Amino acid sequence: IRAAGGDVSVLKAVMDADIERNTLIEEEKELVRRLEGEVTATEGDAVGAAGESTKTKLEKLKSQTTSTTKDTEFDTDLKRLDEVYERLRILGSDTAESRASTILSGLQFTPDMQKGPTSALSGGWRMRVALAAALFIEPDLLMLDEPTNHLDLEAVLWLESYLQNYRHTLIVVSHDRSFLNEVTTDTIEFAKRKLNYYKGDYDTYVKTSEEFVKNSMRVYQAYMDKRAHMMEFINKFRASASRAKLVQSRVKMVEKMDLEAPEPVVVDSLWRFSIPNPEPLGRPIISIDDVSFDYTPVDEATGTKKPKDQWILQKVNFGVDLDSRIGILGPNGAGKSTLLNLIMDSLNPIRGSVSRNGNLRIGHFTQHSADKFDLQLSAVENMLNLFDGSDDQV
Repeated sequence: IRAAGGDVSVLKAVMDADIERNTLIEEEKELVRRLEGEVTATEGDAVGAAGESTKTKLEKLKSQTTSTTKDTEFDTDLKRLDEVYERLRILGSDTAESRASTILSGLQFTPDMQKGPTSALSGGWRMRVALAAALFIEPDLLMLDEPTNHLDLEAVLWLESYLQNYRHTLIVVSHDRSFLNEVTTDTIEFAKRKLNYYKGDYDTYVKTSEEFVKNSMRVYQAYMDKRAHMMEFINKFRASASRAKLVQSRVKMVEKMDLEAPEPVVVDSLWRFSIPNPEPLGRPIISIDDVSFDYTPVDEATGTKKPKDQWILQKVNFGVDLDSRIGILGPNGAGKSTLLNLIMDSLNPIRGSVSRNGNLRIGHFTQHSADKFDLQLSAVENMLNLFDGSDDQV
């Protein structure tokens, strides 16, 4: 969006994405200035231009035509202003701010964040602003490329609900199967430089495409079996004079079959690999006991202590075993990454303790893990740099 990274507020950055509305508002200001002879139009007037103030303003302006000479330019401007107000009404200009705010709230922007500048946002949050702008203008064709990449769970669920009720055409590219199942009614598959069309969501596409492959394999196998049977007859009686006509007939049939032959079905082979299980460790693997933490427990400016009930983590208790499969949920800023950093010993708790099994090895992947790779090297070379002496495994 135009204002991304600037000092304009997040809410205004989204509203500014509606170029048609902004152009009409500027035109409305100019028309009113000419008609009234002074600058009376403000953006606040324009936002309410489709409501009662519009009728009042138009009535006042139209009344001037009865008390003044019929000026052609005046009449033309008055007619155009009427058209501008009608178009603003159709665009929902009077509700633009509330609609923009609702969309931003759905994408987990707090009221304070909406009022704040876009320059204060991280790259991920700016992507959300761009997404909000695309949703705000409600285009006839909305194209979204991996829209869930920078969203947390709550924002994804809201976006699914919003797109399910979207009134226009939607094209979405996504690797999120659950998201595709919720929002799509048709699927287009790119395969072998062709587009294959399927009705239904992602799960329906998978089922239908698998059935299509099976049917294609049966058709191709039937063709190969019939051809082999005919070729067997041709090869067996090729030198027989009494069956020359039959042989020739079979040859022509085979040639015709080959011209109409179905394409061979090539099924991509699955690459399988296994990850060796680690040696069993004693319980608990990790123990979190009464852990409390905050990045600024003391205000550096005033020296006052922050109340403990405002710390980012307070008296956290849980354990991790070998068979644990734990999902950590919460909005951005709730302390999910902080908790992981405490577990990895990257941070130290202010209160409480984090215990780890002495033989425990921890693997860690974050959304910023790619930043540590050398982009000039291949994937294999980067892996070799990370795991020296593991050439055979890499």
